[in-house]
Amino acid sequence: MRTWLAFLLFFGLGLAQYDLVVYGATPQGVTAAVAAAQEGLKVLLLEPGRGVGGVLTQGWLATLDLAKDKEGLLQRGLFLDFYRRIGEEASFDVKRAEEALLAMLREAGVELRLEAPLDRVEVDGGTVVALATPGGLFQAPYFVDATDTAELAFRAGAGFTLGREDTGLDRRSMAATLVFRLEGVPWGAVFLALNYEGQVRRTGAGAWGRSGWGFGELVRGYVPSDPSRYALRGLNLSRQDDGNLLVNALLLFGVEGADPLSLKRKRVEAALEAERVVAYLREKDPLLFGTAHLAGVAPKYPVVAQATTGYLKGSLGLSEPVLLGDFLANLEHYYRAKGPEERLRVVLKARELFREELQKPLKRLTLNQLLQALGEGRLSGADPVTRGEAALLLYRLLP
Repeated sequence: MRTWLAFLLFFGLGLAQYDLVVYGATPQGVTAAVAAAQEGLKVLLLEPGRGVGGVLTQGWLATLDLAKDKEGLLQRGLFLDFYRRIGEEASFDVKRAEEALLAMLREAGVELRLEAPLDRVEVDGGTVVALATPGGLFQAPYFVDATDTAELAFRAGAGFTLGREDTGLDRRSMAATLVFRLEGVPWGAVFLALNYEGQVRRTGAGAWGRSGWGFGELVRGYVPSDPSRYALRGLNLSRQDDGNLLVNALLLFGVEGADPLSLKRKRVEAALEAERVVAYLREKDPLLFGTAHLAGVAPKYPVVAQATTGYLKGSLGLSEPVLLGDFLANLEHYYRAKGPEERLRVVLKARELFREELQKPLKRLTLNQLLQALGEGRLSGADPVTRGEAALLLYRLLP
């Protein structure tokens, strides 16, 4: 052991002993801690911030991606417990969600310590044996890093990649989002407008329960203060218990790394951009947003998958048609990063030849022509090619 650890032991300060220490009270950290405690382990959950729930409660990502079939919700276990506690809806109130997570920790007997940033990590033979925070020194046979930035793993010397570096392309990260809160918006009018847009105009917009998604045409005219740093997509809305709306729509580019000072500065700057967005909405649609006011921005801005519409369908959609463009994009991304070069050329040529068909369902005949060009066997079946078939096929084509 290192000198500082031996020093503490010598003077009787000792170590707090646990079966498992989880660092990071993110959703995955909470469920790991609860699951272990339910199996009879003595568990400590350490969180460097002031609350539990990570992106759900601190990043205000208040809409869940649910998967259902004819028999109901596919997600089970602790997620189902959490889902029931927050009201069994896709969108939820963030305060209620944090209360639910705290109750789950309390009922399982997990010891929780907030505002416990990591000071030091003790590693012996490549294994973490202890860590220290301002509140104490903790030892356990097992440690779990559940932070979004993998801070514990990094401090312990684990290898890592940045952004999409693992693909062989570059270290760029996907866009982050800053969720902001709107007050003074008439939810009933928004609900009707979104469903009219989706059901009558067939734009893919819609609203159900606490959730709303759409207004793509409305936001298309927004000009960011700096287009290289910000973009506005269709609004994803989550109605809160107090009637306010959480809006997931403002994309932030160039949010790289995990330097706290840099992230804090960019969050302040992005909050000013959110003010511009609200002013734009008030001007362009005064009936819906004329009384809207910015009531705050999320304490954190998470990096999330940027889907514009459709993610509230409640289905994996494996039986739905796959678009030719989506199928080719997956192949291109892999072959561009990993090769072989010959296969990449086939995919790029297919994109050129079938450019008028990219946004249409992939036909079986087109797929088999592509497979033959790649040196693969034909795929039998009827039109159209489904997303489930495409997923299995991609697994075969991406060794």
